Amino acid sequence: MKLLNKLTLSSLRLNRKRTVATIVGIMLSTALLCTVATMTASIYNAAILEEKYASGDYHYAFYGRSEDAANAIAANRQVEGTYRTASVGYAVLEGSANEYKPYVYLLAMDENGYENSSAHLTEGRFPENDSEIVISSTIKTNGGVDINVGDTITLNVGTRVSASDSSVVLGQSYPYTGDEEQLIEGYTKEYTVVGITERLNSETEPHSAPGYTVLTYWGERENSVQGAGEINVYARYTAEGLKNRYSVTEGILGMDSGILSKYYGGTITEEEYDQWFSEGSAGTKYYENYYLVCYETFDFKGTAMVGIYSLAVVVMLIIIFTSVVCIRNSFAISINEKMRQYGMLASVGATPRQIKKNVYYEAFILAVIGIPLGVLLGLLASYIVSAVVGTLLSDLGLELFIFTASPLYIIASVALAAITIYFSALSPARKAAKISPISAITNVADSSDVKKAFKTPGYVKKFFGMGGVIAHKNMKRTKKRYRVVTFSIAASVTVFIAMFYFMDLLMQSADIYDGSDHNITWNVTDWRQEKDTADAIADEGTEGYCFSRELSLTINTADIAFNRNYYSDNVVESELFYLTVCSLGEAEYERFSQQVGISANEAAGGAILVNTYMGQNSSGTYKTYEIYDISEGESITANLTDDGEPIGETLTLNIMAVTDEIPMGYDVTSIRTGLLVVSDEWMDAHSEFAYANATAYYDADDPDELEELMISKYSISGSEIVNYNTLGRQNQSLVMVIAIFAYGFIIVIVLIGVTNIFNTITTSMDLRSREFAMLESVGMTKREFNRMIRLESIFYGIKSLVIGVVLGSALSYLIYRSLSSSIDMGYSLPVLGILISIAAVALLLFSIMRFSVKKILKHNVIEDIRRDYV
Repeated sequence: MKLLNKLTLSSLRLNRKRTVATIVGIMLSTALLCTVATMTASIYNAAILEEKYASGDYHYAFYGRSEDAANAIAANRQVEGTYRTASVGYAVLEGSANEYKPYVYLLAMDENGYENSSAHLTEGRFPENDSEIVISSTIKTNGGVDINVGDTITLNVGTRVSASDSSVVLGQSYPYTGDEEQLIEGYTKEYTVVGITERLNSETEPHSAPGYTVLTYWGERENSVQGAGEINVYARYTAEGLKNRYSVTEGILGMDSGILSKYYGGTITEEEYDQWFSEGSAGTKYYENYYLVCYETFDFKGTAMVGIYSLAVVVMLIIIFTSVVCIRNSFAISINEKMRQYGMLASVGATPRQIKKNVYYEAFILAVIGIPLGVLLGLLASYIVSAVVGTLLSDLGLELFIFTASPLYIIASVALAAITIYFSALSPARKAAKISPISAITNVADSSDVKKAFKTPGYVKKFFGMGGVIAHKNMKRTKKRYRVVTFSIAASVTVFIAMFYFMDLLMQSADIYDGSDHNITWNVTDWRQEKDTADAIADEGTEGYCFSRELSLTINTADIAFNRNYYSDNVVESELFYLTVCSLGEAEYERFSQQVGISANEAAGGAILVNTYMGQNSSGTYKTYEIYDISEGESITANLTDDGEPIGETLTLNIMAVTDEIPMGYDVTSIRTGLLVVSDEWMDAHSEFAYANATAYYDADDPDELEELMISKYSISGSEIVNYNTLGRQNQSLVMVIAIFAYGFIIVIVLIGVTNIFNTITTSMDLRSREFAMLESVGMTKREFNRMIRLESIFYGIKSLVIGVVLGSALSYLIYRSLSSSIDMGYSLPVLGILISIAAVALLLFSIMRFSVKKILKHNVIEDIRRDYV
């Protein structure tokens, strides 16, 4: 064996170029596996950090616990750590501009909570004594009260109770009820504001909560008038405790064993679960920090991690498959070159097992060099990509994406690389072990095709001459060897065309907001109170404004004339049909009326029918429909709708105009049943039913500045505002992140393929040097020789491109169909991607063949002819 191993090392040194090419293939394959694994680990780690940041670093929260019960939870050996909060009370926030949030809610928090909760300082520090508080930034932005760090405020802290029954204590989960509640004062105290936080998460402060949460020192809980000394405990479990989380939680709650596991396993109903809580011994509420628990237990069901890990597995399988083909070809060429050597060794006593082990030894030597280099390259690539992706994701508000070099994931990528190399060497090793000493020594081991008379089509000789005939026969004779070249080129072309189309589609979707007629949307909660505010905002530097109010009409399908095509594709067989009626505000109503060719006064006599809709038909194809066969001057008879049912007197709306123009804020895909545009006066007359939907659309000169004004000056919650300028930037950042991964994947796959092609072609050309020398000796000129080689390149290029272009185009169409339900811009063949692929393949084959030809032309003809006889 030692002799065989020495011969292998000697062969690797003598064939340095092929050895280097094989190592590069292994290195690239390992680097890509390592990059995918490391980036998956980084995404996983970022998801955990984001969840901790957004909701707090805890697994389960236990509410309303006594001091002793809270201490018992902290002392539980399955609990790694806890932080605590306690309700202190409510106080009226003087000057609050939000009538639904008239209070501040004092919440005492211990020092562990400062570090592990969702309270994040934007300014100042946390309280250090019971005369200090930290306020929420929403007091200023939503409540309109200007309080800053260093200010002192006096609060009359009390208990919020029901006006009809003072024993019913109301907490943050109960919205403000006005006269139906009262505040029973407990004590008055002056506090110094020492910090400002971001808004706490919705678990701590629901959006409907009546009080802005302010944090005070833990000792202040002793003065609690609201929670009667009850403590909320947020517990982080140990690894063992998290593994047995249901039984640990049941033990803390005093529940019967198995209740939670059955509930989360779906074996008991929610009604049975609720009944246990009302009759059981727990008597307290608890909350599971669901996503953090899912991530840290690798239970990804129902989370985005399922898609991330599934994609990583698919990508790794593609890498392994591609790499096996590439590296296997290198080993196969090496084995073919050494067949005579193996035959001679077999003739002097080397067993098939020893020869097979020798091939594996060669794979091991190459792996020992290539895998560590690949890991280093993969980590470097991951670090650079993480830095770039982290910067781009910061625009999406995701600040916690950092490079994570997880040893477990690195070991997994090394193991996969080793498996890849093993399967690459498996077939060549078996082939080498089966070699017959006589056939190997006489060099007829692969002579099965020699006796075949390959037929060449007449057009080849007619158009390409004898050089074309020889090139065609050689392609047929060595089809197994060049099948790898065809596969590598076709795979690279397929992936490139599909990814090119996918990225082009994403780039178009990133710019989708540029063509919109508005760039700020405010989802109004109560239009009666907020219409004046919406009108005032329109004067803050906007070019267009629409205040849309909507209600629904119920129409009997027998009383309206549908367009036949629309009816067959979109109308469900039902007695009732629903049609949306909207008003647009005075300015937009006047503009829209003029756009359709009538004055606002004329339009006010009835309604304008927007009679167009773009949607999918039964076959899934998008098309534009004319909805109704109704003309100007006709009328529609319908009823107002309450909770889907027709109510009130029957209304008759005269159709003053029929149009396919779309009002501001709407689009042709959103008005499935058409749209009746009416005046504000008509809508006001039916306002008792028009409370449901109201939206303000703005075309702002500077949408970012307008959004800031809406929040700071008009105290509108940021969650109610949609800034399409921000969405566009976020979309572009997200597209850029996807582009980095997509094109990075393409580049490495192409590099692996190019390495494979280069290795195959150059080695094959070198092995054919005797054949070339014989052709030269019988009179083939240099020009004819070059022509023959170019024709071989053309034959292989055409075959590869036909396969790659067809598969790539088909895959691009599948991508279009899979995304058309959410992004439909019509399918168009990725012509540019195809042209780039053709040019790249032509350049690649030309360069490799030119390099090989130059190398061969330097050979001595006589030496090449004598090579196999020495």
